[in-house]
Amino acid sequence: MSSLDLRDYREPPLPKKLRLRILERDGYRCQFCGKEDPTGRMLAIHEMIPYLVAKEAARADENLKAACWVCHKKYGKGVRHLGKRLENLQKNMDLILRRAAGTSKSRSEQLFDRKRRKWEMNET
Repeated sequence: MSSLDLRDYREPPLPKKLRLRILERDGYRCQFCGKEDPTGRMLAIHEMIPYLVAKEAARADENLKAACWVCHKKYGKGVRHLGKRLENLQKNMDLILRRAAGTSKSRSEQLFDRKRRKWEMNET
């Protein structure tokens, strides 16, 4: 069984035509706070359902909204941590697979065990 490859979860860039279509539809205005930017340079395209969750639905026009960078950052907080959670999941899966296969512990686990044994010896 192979481990989770995080490169499969990288989001491809939003096509420029789609970005312009969403900005025009939303009137170059943040859909969360109402801030207007006629140039569109200070607006991001916010995905209500993240690409990492549903690739097909993420790029649908109904799922995309124009957002200023402040709102985009504010409402996208949970998604930013998703990559870190996936990395932790990969580490946990690797550990489970190693233990199931009966292979040796990772270097960090060995170091932790040594420190724990040393600490236990000092306690007694």
